[in-house]
Amino acid sequence: TDISGLKSITYSLNGGTPTTANAASTSLNITTDGTTVLSYFATDNAGNSEAVKSLTIKLDKTAPTITASAKKADGTAYTPGSSTNQAVTVSFNCSDATSGISGSCPANQVFSTEGSFSASGSVSDNAGNTANTSLAIKIDQTAPTASPTQSPAANANGWNNTDVIVSWNWTDNAGGAG
Repeated sequence: TDISGLKSITYSLNGGTPTTANAASTSLNITTDGTTVLSYFATDNAGNSEAVKSLTIKLDKTAPTITASAKKADGTAYTPGSSTNQAVTVSFNCSDATSGISGSCPANQVFSTEGSFSASGSVSDNAGNTANTSLAIKIDQTAPTASPTQSPAANANGWNNTDVIVSWNWTDNAGGAG
């Protein structure tokens, strides 16, 4: 216990110019992402100063990044949301500039059956910030069906003697990617 009372706190950030402040009202906000080393010591009213101490503060307020890209089975790029008849492999790329990725980036996801899918991935950094991404995948492996009709219908011998209008009725895999 100091009987003369606390006079001031002297501190510096990352080896910068020291600042001396009235101890009774001293506070310091660390707002910049990264590692900050705070060096400090207290001085009492009798002129006694403690040895310099330090505190390392790590701050990361910025979310990591995650991006997704996709390739079809033949190695060509897949445009998210478009239809393909090939399997699609989605790959993720993750990064974090300050605290680093916690764990690992999501593994590749392979879609090879017919249907509409969402490839989703998330990542966290070592400070607890998170980021997410997703891609829409559509795989259609069923051929469409065309059913033409003609008007007027052909005669009993299969012939027409006037102009014929052909109308097309198309169907596609209604339950798949379309």
